[in-house]
Amino acid sequence: MIKLEEGENLILEGRKHWFVAFTNIFGFFISAIIPPAVVFMSDKWDFTMEIINSGGIKLAYIAYFFCFVWVLFMWMLLFINLTNYYLDVWYVTSKRLVDINQKTLFYRDEAVLRLENIQDVAIASKGIIQTLLGFGNIRAQTAGERREFIMRNIANPEKVKEVITLEQGKVKDKAISVKVEEGKINQ
Repeated sequence: MIKLEEGENLILEGRKHWFVAFTNIFGFFISAIIPPAVVFMSDKWDFTMEIINSGGIKLAYIAYFFCFVWVLFMWMLLFINLTNYYLDVWYVTSKRLVDINQKTLFYRDEAVLRLENIQDVAIASKGIIQTLLGFGNIRAQTAGERREFIMRNIANPEKVKEVITLEQGKVKDKAISVKVEEGKINQ
């Protein structure tokens, strides 16, 4: 959760689409299953599972041990990946756009963009999967030193863009009305 400024409200919290997590889980599942499957198949087919002369340990037991370590390692990497997926979040508030990108377990990148600095908001859905499942990238352009603010694989990008432009309009209208009341702008 982010710390809100005075008079600021949280409008929308966005995350990556569930399909991104699904593809990661599927990749880890395949990576974890293939090596043990090969070892167990080769044990049944009796390819290389002979008795090692020194110590009389079956090669199969060593292979089973390494398969267990491999699956444990992949299990650990899967949960690190899911934690990073869960901690990647975007917030749209009444004043700011906040991007929290969890790179690794102990490293995250946090970027803040004030709504009045946004010049353009664009959506990009690449491919049939992103189009059918309703996720894509949102790119907000500014005139500042960080010219592009990209939210990748976000769910419902059209809704998020609509909320951003609506809140941006409110912020700009509020700024114009304050200047008119103070007599700084002649209309």
